[in-house]
Amino acid sequence: MSDEEMVVMGRISGLFGVRGWLKVYSDASPREGILDYSPWFIKSEQGWQARELRAGQRQGKGVVAQLEGCDDRDQAAELVGCDIAVLREQLPELAVDEFFGPTYRV
Repeated sequence: MSDEEMVVMGRISGLFGVRGWLKVYSDASPREGILDYSPWFIKSEQGWQARELRAGQRQGKGVVAQLEGCDDRDQAAELVGCDIAVLREQLPELAVDEFFGPTYRV
């Protein structure tokens, strides 16, 4: 996947619990809107990797999520700091006067 095909929607900002859940900083509006998309594409040192969203919810002022293949705290810790993106084609059609900014819908 090339960077041009991706729209960065947030970042994995920390760990939540011991069962592989992640704290997510979301640029979506509303914040939990990032949970409407799956798969997420996670950018690691190996490049973009697709990960299915298992579950997610708003938690306080933020968002928490669990991804496929992320079953414990150690696996989740490897993803902290990684960008979260979706394919441009996953995003809804925009009206004539709307546009997607570099990381969010305006």
